Amino acid sequence: MPSEIRHILFRPAEAARATLDHLRRARRNQPMGDVIDCFVEPSLPWAGEAAAPRRGVALAVVMDPSRDLPRGEVSELMRLSLAGEELMQALIAYCQNNGVPLPIDGDKSLQRFGDQIGIVITLDDSAVVAPVVAARMAMTHAA
Repeated sequence: MPSEIRHILFRPAEAARATLDHLRRARRNQPMGDVIDCFVEPSLPWAGEAAAPRRGVALAVVMDPSRDLPRGEVSELMRLSLAGEELMQALIAYCQNNGVPLPIDGDKSLQRFGDQIGIVITLDDSAVVAPVVAARMAMTHAA
């Protein structure tokens, strides 16, 4: 049986919004100010891991906190990054909050698509075929 693969791509501004909303919901400190850049990068090893890069992607958001400082004061840019399961949670929550249909079943992974990040959902044959078969059976019994 064939499998189905779906891609949900996020523009940098959407990915940045998803990241900041996630940090706010998790009650984690996040820098105040304006987002000046958002980009996808390779996921880096965690402390204590081997130096070889991990498979996967991370999302980096660069913010300028100067807007909230008194006039004339300058601050360093702040960078935050999400990767792995935490990034997946942020993007899934963004989909749920913005009415983007997202299958519950299926294997989900993150992938870079140019300057965008995407959730790749692979549905095996049972996840794809079962709803179609159930719908056909319901139509047959209704007739």
